[in-house]
Amino acid sequence: MPALWELCRRRGATGAYVFAPHPDGRRDHFVARQFPVDAGYPEDPATGVAAAALAAYLADGLYPGQAAWARITIDQGDAMGRPSRLRAAALAGPGGIMRTSVTGQAVRTGQEELDLDALTRGRDRPEPELR
Repeated sequence: MPALWELCRRRGATGAYVFAPHPDGRRDHFVARQFPVDAGYPEDPATGVAAAALAAYLADGLYPGQAAWARITIDQGDAMGRPSRLRAAALAGPGGIMRTSVTGQAVRTGQEELDLDALTRGRDRPEPELR
């Protein structure tokens, strides 16, 4: 993991999203793994933003004369014993990708509280800039 994270840092990436066609052979079914850089855990069992980006990447070459949705299913988390299934879509048209969507079901497996003040206690913090 340290070598992968170092590569991601050098490339300016927040992690690596590795994907491949699903063994069932369906053209719209993929398997994926997400390795976030320095997130406090080595792998993510379900990553919606990456699923949306994958749908957009795969739909990018379609550009039909009229806008159309390209839909895919992504299985993620199997390798870590926390399987998930995401359904992602990208609306492709003559001008490129216009919209993405991710759906699925979630099951809570735990709950934690995060004290944001404790993270910054004792540090000087500048006032946020108003815009």
